[in-house]
Amino acid sequence: MVLDDWYHKDFQLQISPTMSDEHLRQTFEFNKNLTGLGEITFESFARSFRQQEILSDQWNREIWKNNRPSSYETWQLIAKVIETNDPRQYKPTIEPNAHWKHWPDSGSK
Repeated sequence: MVLDDWYHKDFQLQISPTMSDEHLRQTFEFNKNLTGLGEITFESFARSFRQQEILSDQWNREIWKNNRPSSYETWQLIAKVIETNDPRQYKPTIEPNAHWKHWPDSGSK
């Protein structure tokens, strides 16, 4: 089976390095000296930062769950074709949004 066009979802995870408590304190102190940070304390700064880490992690999990290749029709149908060795199993219901012509160097290396 050869596919010239197919439906494809793009997704990007938010990758943020884990920040140690010491690094977080250094960041706070640096920004406090640079900008003043108003009346914010290190504790509230750290709490806010850690909450953002949790939200980012939850967001990444949702993005991965709903957009990874195995979550949508194209790749499920390709798996079905491979499993049954029957190209007739590829019957997409979603309009294609990707085509090989957009990757002219694909597979050339």
